[in-house]
Amino acid sequence: MQLVFLVLTQASLADQSGRLWQFSRSRMEMQHDQIDIEIPVSWSMDHPIYGSPQDGLKKDDKVSELPGQPGKAVFDQYAGYVTVDAASGKALFYYFAEAAEAPTKPLVLWLNGGPGCSSLGGAMLEIGPFYVNRDNKTLSTNKYAWNNEANMLFLESPAGVGFSYSNRTSDYNNTGDRSTAADAYTFLINWLESGDIDAVCPVTSTLYSLDILGLKINSSWRPWYSDDNEVGGYVVGYDGLVFATVRGAGHMVPTYQPQRALTLFSSFLQGKLPPE
Repeated sequence: MQLVFLVLTQASLADQSGRLWQFSRSRMEMQHDQIDIEIPVSWSMDHPIYGSPQDGLKKDDKVSELPGQPGKAVFDQYAGYVTVDAASGKALFYYFAEAAEAPTKPLVLWLNGGPGCSSLGGAMLEIGPFYVNRDNKTLSTNKYAWNNEANMLFLESPAGVGFSYSNRTSDYNNTGDRSTAADAYTFLINWLESGDIDAVCPVTSTLYSLDILGLKINSSWRPWYSDDNEVGGYVVGYDGLVFATVRGAGHMVPTYQPQRALTLFSSFLQGKLPPE
């Protein structure tokens, strides 16, 4: 799944490029089995990135139907919180509307301007799958919704905007581009479900490279499951090659997801694809 950042701003391209460079030079600190493990990388930042297990949260966040929704949707939708700072109790709220053909569509992150502008405004008044009617109780279908073309992720950012919050009051008075970007990055690291957070060997560019090779596909792209009955990642079987992702893992897969890494390794030794 391709991740697209759509930014509408009047800032100069030079400023944007500089901020993006600073933003990408980050460190990650992941938590496994309640023990903080600092992942050694060559880049640094003022503070480590908070990480926590996300197993089961996708199922919990699934929305069967929004209040006032006009009938059953032909796509899946999710909403909920992701903690970005456990010490301060800071959590960001999101609404995610999948595309009808989710696996083949890109992922777009939508951020309304802020601080102060809720991204639910973009979701419910501009480009989301539903509009709020004048009665403020019912919804109507937006036939020009952007999730016709992409998987749309609406993020309430920074904390204090919309439903996003912090238990530390000072966080509301100390916002800025740097902290907002860091929190958004932490959100994405924790939210992404398909193991596509390897900045060294990105999944998207790898898939593009495989497409160039023109290999015959013997087994189409599908989820695979680890021993805990959770989605372990996604896999596609080519003629003479297997490409698999590990959900919730970074570049050093066994450090992030040891159980899923072992399941993948076991399948490899048996000469078969990871379990369905």
